[in-house]
Order: sequence, then C-alpha cells, then structure tokens
Amino acid sequence: MIKMELVKSAVQLVTGMGVGYIADSAIDIVKPKNFTGLKKLAVRAGAFTLSAMAADKATDYVETVWNNTAKEFRDLVGPKEEVTEEEVEAE
Repeated sequence: MIKMELVKSAVQLVTGMGVGYIADSAIDIVKPKNFTGLKKLAVRAGAFTLSAMAADKATDYVETVWNNTAKEFRDLVGPKEEVTEEEVEAE
C-alpha cells in the first residue's frame, strides 16, 4: 500500500508541475511586456499565484480520481463484506 501512495504522490507532483508550466506559459503570452518597477513585480507575483492555484487544483483532481479508482478496484476484486442481520437492524 505504501508503494501505491508513493506512486500517487509522484503522479501528483508531475501533474502539478506540468499544469504549473502550462499556466505560466499561457500567462507569459497574455501579460503586458512594457511594465516596469512595482507593476512588473505585481504581475510576476500574480502569475506565480495563478500558476500555483492551477497546479493545486490539478493535484486535488488527480488525488480524487486516484482514490475513486482505487476504491472501485478494491470493491471489484477485494473480499466481499458480509452484512449480518444485526447490522441491518442497527441501520
């Protein structure tokens, strides 16, 4: 199970980096080039923040899909849990 967590973390890292690079490249295309001083610093900070937000959401999505897929796989091939009458009555 620890190996799968490591693989999941690696996939999240690669996905986050990729999305961050793509977002940063897209921002470079549309951001104004003639800013200087404080405006240039503000644009860079904003671009970094947008890239980080996109990467964060992408890694959250990967984690959700990974966990759902793992759960479905465990349900498909794992041992079936037997429900007793006591558990049915407790509900």
